[in-house]
Amino acid sequence: MNTKRRQEELKDFTRTADGDLVYTGTVHYYGAENSQSFKVFIRDLLALSGVAAWSAVMAGCIRVPGMLNHWYVIIPYAIMLISAILLLWAGVRIAVSGTGLRDYVYKRTVEVLAPRAGSCMIFAAVTLVSYVIHIAVNGEGDYSRILIVVFPILLVISGVMSLLVIKFTKTIKWH
Repeated sequence: MNTKRRQEELKDFTRTADGDLVYTGTVHYYGAENSQSFKVFIRDLLALSGVAAWSAVMAGCIRVPGMLNHWYVIIPYAIMLISAILLLWAGVRIAVSGTGLRDYVYKRTVEVLAPRAGSCMIFAAVTLVSYVIHIAVNGEGDYSRILIVVFPILLVISGVMSLLVIKFTKTIKWH
C-alpha cells in the first residue's frame, strides 16, 4: 500500500487510554432524502455492476477472431475487463461498509464509481469498434458464427450496464 496514503488514513485514528484505535475522521452517510433505501440502492448497484463484470468476463471466455494475438482488440478489452471488475469491487466494498462510510472508504468507492463505469463503457465501445474493424479487414475465419455475434452483444451489455451505473449513482446523495 502507498505509505503516503496510509499515513493520510491513519491521521484520522486516535489511540484511546486502553490502546485501541478509534476512527475520528469524517463519516459519509447515505442520505435520508434518497428515493430508495440503502438496501435497494446496494441491490441495484451490485446487480448493474455485477452484470457489467459478468458480461465482460464472458466476452473474454469465448474464442472469436481478434481476441487471439491482436493487440488492438485485446488491450481495450483488458482495460474494459479491469474497469468492470473494479466497478463491482467498489459496489461490494460499499455494501460491506454499510450506510456510514469512512472518508477514505468513501473516496475509494463512491467517488470512483462514475469514472470506473465510464472507463468500462468507453473501452467496451473501443473494443467493439476494433473488433468490427478486425472482422471487416481479416474476415470471420473458421470461428463459430454464433460466437462472432455473441461477443459484441456481451460488449454492448457491459457498456450499457456501466452507463446505467453512472445514471443511477448521479441521483444518490451522501452526507
